[in-house]
Amino acid sequence: MKRKILCFLITSLLILSTAPVFASSDSGQTIISLENIKNVMLDNSIEMKIAENNYKQTLQKYEDIKDAVDDLENDISSLKAPSDTESETYESEYESYKTKLSNLKSQLEAKEDEEESYKYTVKSAKINYRTTVENKVYSAKKEYVAYLSAVSDLQLMEDQLKSDQKELELYKKKYEYGFISKKEYDAKSTTTITSNDDYEAKKKKVELARNKLCFTLGLDINSDVVFDTNIEDTFSDILEINYEEDLQEMLSNNYDIKLKEIEINKLDDSEDTYDSDEVYDYDVDNADLSLESTKTNVELEFKEQYNTLISSYNKLKTTYDELNQSQIDYNIMKQKNLSGFASDKELSDKKLELDNKTSSFVSDKNNFLLTYLNYLQMKEGY
Repeated sequence: MKRKILCFLITSLLILSTAPVFASSDSGQTIISLENIKNVMLDNSIEMKIAENNYKQTLQKYEDIKDAVDDLENDISSLKAPSDTESETYESEYESYKTKLSNLKSQLEAKEDEEESYKYTVKSAKINYRTTVENKVYSAKKEYVAYLSAVSDLQLMEDQLKSDQKELELYKKKYEYGFISKKEYDAKSTTTITSNDDYEAKKKKVELARNKLCFTLGLDINSDVVFDTNIEDTFSDILEINYEEDLQEMLSNNYDIKLKEIEINKLDDSEDTYDSDEVYDYDVDNADLSLESTKTNVELEFKEQYNTLISSYNKLKTTYDELNQSQIDYNIMKQKNLSGFASDKELSDKKLELDNKTSSFVSDKNNFLLTYLNYLQMKEGY
């Protein structure tokens, strides 16, 4: 990606970003951004807390198994054989000692096997926990971007409504002075009413989207929340994308690859349990082949996501160029209208065209953001 083009694009994105959205209440203020959504969810989301508890439960069970191993080792070391060989009960005491020692050693061996096996369960649980967290964070970020997009659309609809209301006032005066018919005035009045109804309906949808986002983040819908719309840092990060470096990072982080590697490690540790070296070798070969296949597949998927990101950027750049031209055309038409060389209808049509281009750009911007978030999620291994 070319730094010059992206810097130019970032400036336009910031200009077209909506203002921060506030929700008032008596509680403390929470600022939400793409960068801190994860921390907010870790602190507040019930689903996150459940996932964390499940992971901690696995860790606690592993600690309990290790404690049991220590206890059995202590029991064995503290078990003493009878020393009075002249005692009449020596034989029975010694047999009892051997039985207890044998039982303890059997229990210790079983518990050590359980400890060895469970360490892989812990590794898998850690990966699953991180994946659960990252997937939920990614879903929340998508909701966040969609919400900002809806707020943007609402702002455009509000601008359109204000424009329609001003035009209606003009139409009313024209009608009162006899310059237009009642039919023309009624048609404009109907358009304004429809515009108002659409705006109010969108306003309710935006409020519902906000409440849903708060629920996902684990925040009370009545809490004082600021949704930060400054995305400069996000687009600045894109300037630094290096696909080859990101690819290597993705391969080292990938969840599926890590699980395959755990399976290979388990095979290495279980070699002594095989009755046949040939069978063991086949299992190892299959595990290695499965790992290589997984690496190949995730690399192809990552490349595809990278290509999608580049395509999304190119589309955004095209949409921006169209928006920029539409803004120029509107400004020219505005000057013509002020000079009497263009009608109010022509100016209104240009304004509508500009609003449509702006709406398309905002939509493409948000799609680009989602594509970038997906790329980052894949790079982090999820």
